[in-house]
Amino acid sequence: MDKFGQGVVIKHADLAKATELNLQGWSLTELRQMCILSGCDYLDSLPGMGLKTANKLLRKFKTVDKVLHHLKYEGSKPIPEDYAKKFRLAELTFKHQRVYDIELEKLVPLTPFAEVLTPEELDFIGP
Repeated sequence: MDKFGQGVVIKHADLAKATELNLQGWSLTELRQMCILSGCDYLDSLPGMGLKTANKLLRKFKTVDKVLHHLKYEGSKPIPEDYAKKFRLAELTFKHQRVYDIELEKLVPLTPFAEVLTPEELDFIGP
């Protein structure tokens, strides 16, 4: 979405058609993790970490934990001590953000909780 509120609809089925990034075969989880790694409202990006670098690293190492392990021990990018924890909170927020269900007439998580979350994790997601 741009500064004027205009956006572009991107359908999951069309991700494989992307020309700047290789998104072929990517799940919504992988896409979400790539975007969070590159920086979002809930977590600052790592120095030099944009979409292309996040895409390349996730393709190579498959999981965020392995990407962070590689970056930490390669030494090319400083990783804040609490980065993995903050990454998890950001991912939970995108996955379980509260949305208004017009049929139930109340706020519900976008995706039902499949795991027990700590009070801190629930607080971060919001009321």
